[in-house]
Amino acid sequence: MIIIFIGPPGAGKGTQAKLLSQKYHLPHFSIGKILREEFEKGTKEGIAAWEYWGKKGINVPSRISFALLKKYFRANKSNFILDNFPRTRANLVDLKRYFKKRNLTVDFVFHLGMRENEGMTRLLKRAKFDQNQTGKKRLDETKPLIKKRFTIGYKKEIGGIIKYFKNQKVLYFINGAKDIRDVNQNIINIINLHDKTKR
Repeated sequence: MIIIFIGPPGAGKGTQAKLLSQKYHLPHFSIGKILREEFEKGTKEGIAAWEYWGKKGINVPSRISFALLKKYFRANKSNFILDNFPRTRANLVDLKRYFKKRNLTVDFVFHLGMRENEGMTRLLKRAKFDQNQTGKKRLDETKPLIKKRFTIGYKKEIGGIIKYFKNQKVLYFINGAKDIRDVNQNIINIINLHDKTKR
């Protein structure tokens, strides 16, 4: 089973992806986490990616982000959860090409919706919590960069991605502003109702 989470910053994609990963025992690939880890390791790709997400709050070119993501795909050929990917139309093109070549099919795409001001509040609260817990602050969770992540990173590109997955009849819209447990149960109900592997 392949599940994809998309949506604006702060909508809870990572949280829900992690919960499903635990429930269904599926690898969880967060493109944001991968990019941050590659930067912290000081890899060539990680430093190049930081010029986009860390400095400007914009999407990393697919030639960098998808190249990193493919490394994780190789060990998990057909069952995984993708968190916040594809982000751009170029990401979508690369993902479609990769899946077609390997005869892979996306089963569910969940778009977690949330208003910008709610997402901003969530992210700033999380940034403060993370800094208190770890002593480290996420570089892309300042007000100006969060704003860019909404306008340039999300709104500018999401339309074509939604249209594609809607045409594939695998897209489901979820209200990400609700309680985490309610959102999770909503997602599980949809999977139980539509999971073709159980038929």
